[in-house]
Amino acid sequence: MIDQTEEFFIEKLKQGSELAFRQLISQYGNQIHRICFQMTSSTHEAEDLTQDVFISIVESIGQFKGQSKLSTWIHKIAVSKCLESKRSKSAKKRSGFLVSIFGGDEIQKSALNIADTYSTSTQIEYEQVQTVIKAALDQLPDNQRMALVLNKMEEYSYKEIADIMNISASAVESLLFRSKQNIKKLLKDYYEKNK
Repeated sequence: MIDQTEEFFIEKLKQGSELAFRQLISQYGNQIHRICFQMTSSTHEAEDLTQDVFISIVESIGQFKGQSKLSTWIHKIAVSKCLESKRSKSAKKRSGFLVSIFGGDEIQKSALNIADTYSTSTQIEYEQVQTVIKAALDQLPDNQRMALVLNKMEEYSYKEIADIMNISASAVESLLFRSKQNIKKLLKDYYEKNK
């Protein structure tokens, strides 16, 4: 359920307030772009999809009933746009997910800044590992990759992911388990071939 501040903000969006729309972009633009990029691995495509998401929000805000948080509804639109884009093309599945999943269930935020702190040789090794992880993620089914991105990068709970993806929390748990198993197997196969 939405709170009064959010309710007021949504009402301003429904009234077509340019200020409210700018605030919406400021608040959610980076998150939506990040999700779109993780699903496409293309900055240009992510920018196009991000614009499509905000156009959809403007066009459909009048239908928003407040049965979920605004952020959940917005992320649901982003997921739909990404999946529609992928279905409309027979392009190879890609992902720019640049965070290792092998550090337990907690995302290692410091990994995002690793290139700034290590030597050139370590940085090259890191980039090679990330390329391998990216290639493994390319092979995951869309629903597994989306659940993994929402959980590990956006830090959504199972329930929030379930709401965004229109599935049960147990289905989210299953998707995350399978995605991790698949990634581990794909990486193991890669390293055995490239010893």
